[in-house]
This record gives sequence, C-alpha cells and structure tokens, in this order.
Amino acid sequence: MLPSGIRLIFLHLLINISVLAQSGNITGKIVDSETGENIIGANVLIEGTDYGAASDIDGRYIIKNVPAGNYNLKVSFVSYAATIVKDINVEEGKTSEVNLSLVPSAISIDEVVVTSAADNSYEAALLNQQRKSITISDGVSLEQIKRSTDATTAEALKRVSGVTLSEGKYILVRGTSERYSAALLNNLPLSSTEPDKKTFAFDLIPSNLIDNSIIIKSFTPDNPGEFAGGLIKVNTVDFPSRTTFNFSY
Repeated sequence: MLPSGIRLIFLHLLINISVLAQSGNITGKIVDSETGENIIGANVLIEGTDYGAASDIDGRYIIKNVPAGNYNLKVSFVSYAATIVKDINVEEGKTSEVNLSLVPSAISIDEVVVTSAADNSYEAALLNQQRKSITISDGVSLEQIKRSTDATTAEALKRVSGVTLSEGKYILVRGTSERYSAALLNNLPLSSTEPDKKTFAFDLIPSNLIDNSIIIKSFTPDNPGEFAGGLIKVNTVDFPSRTTFNFSY
C-alpha cells in the first residue's frame, strides 16, 4: 500500500498527462512583408482566450498547451497593420505551424499647428525688425531699458539716435519742434497733453510698462502721415500671465 503523499503525486501527474494529451501547440515565424526581416517582440494572441506569446530574436513564437479546437490568431506590432488568421485547427498532441508576414503601416495624424506670439522686448528682436523694415527707423527695447536707470519713457527715448529731450518730457526728432512729430500708443493715436500746442508728455508713461518704442522717420502707407520729424510708436507690455515681483533700490 503506497503512502497517501505518493498517491497524490501520482494522481497529479496522471491529471497533467491527461490535460496535455487533449491540447496542442501553435508555432511559427513572423517577418516583415517587404524586407523579410525577422520581427522581434510581435504580440501573438488567440482571440477570446488568455493564450498568447511574443516572437523572439529569430522572429519565432510558440503558444503551448492550447486546448484542441478552432481558433482565430491575432498578430500585432507597432508600426505594422494588425493581422488576424481565422480557423486555425489545433489537434490533440500536435503542433500547428502558422507563419505570418506583417505589412508596415504608416501612422498619420492631423495637422499640428503651433502658435505663439513674437516677443519684441529683446534688443535682437528689435534690430531684426529694423533690418527687415522698408522704413528708416530706430528704437529702444525693454531689454535696453532694464540695463539703464531710466524711470520714464521720455528718458528712455532720449537714448535713441536723432532724438532730443525737451523739458524732461517732450521729444524732438531730427531737430524739429515737438509739434512736427506724432505719437501712437499700441498703434492708437495719442492726443496732445497740452491745451495750447500739439505735443505729448512722454514722462507720463513709466519705462517698465514699455515693451519697445520705435521712431519711424520715413513715410509708409500703413502709418499716419501727419509728421515731419518722426512718428513715435510706443508699445506696452502684455498683461502678465503670472504674479511678478519687482525690486529696485
């Protein structure tokens, strides 16, 4: 009489042998349909079951102990079109060989549009704008203003070539009177700040609010022509997108 432990081991072996006798294997090789190269890591899955495998370095795969029956085999891999092979017959104790060639599939996406606003607060951006402009112009950028101690726009503009500061607030361009110049704030005309003459006091605008300021000295159709000395275009900074702190001493 065999001990109970040995009887359990024999019973377990008999059950496994019975299960294996009622199952089979699916094997094969997966290659590229255009180049014939082996595809490594392709997923091979029997639909509706948990049976599956992945192709090895030689492109081969094997799914073991598949219960006898008919199955659909799905093969997929990145950048290749998924392939389904239907009605694969798995017989008891036999190995079914299914070789596959996957067709490359290009991944297409919709048009990607990246939009961004140009930052003209830098000196290089201002110089590039002047280089491409068809007008004779000069100006000062926020980057240049930060390097100076100018507190108002009038003090910043006096550093532009051909500009003279009068009374600490009026701008004279090319030696002409302030009445022969015009001013725009964000492309909108600035009205005169004096009741008895045509001029604008640029000391009213703090320099830290200026993105850049350009003085145009020639005429173009897109700008007002009511000037003889120059057209002063003041562009303010955008509203900050996050909280900012400024310290000065």
